[in-house]
Amino acid sequence: MSDDDRRLVVNPSGEWNGSRLRAYLAAGNAAWGGSYILKVRGRFGGRPRELWWLDLAHVEVKSQSGRQADEYVYNPP
Repeated sequence: MSDDDRRLVVNPSGEWNGSRLRAYLAAGNAAWGGSYILKVRGRFGGRPRELWWLDLAHVEVKSQSGRQADEYVYNPP
């Protein structure tokens, strides 16, 4: 994760920061064997504007070949 990405998780309330995101990633790895981060870009692309932590329990990986992921589908509860 780049420094620019870490800056995106810092919000005005101070609740989220790079350390908390790393802790969530470590927890996802320990509990489910991995986790995902969704980068939300602007309408015309460019630098990411937001980062969202997605736990592996709610992400479905679709693959036709069984070797390479073709699509990721996020199904929150």
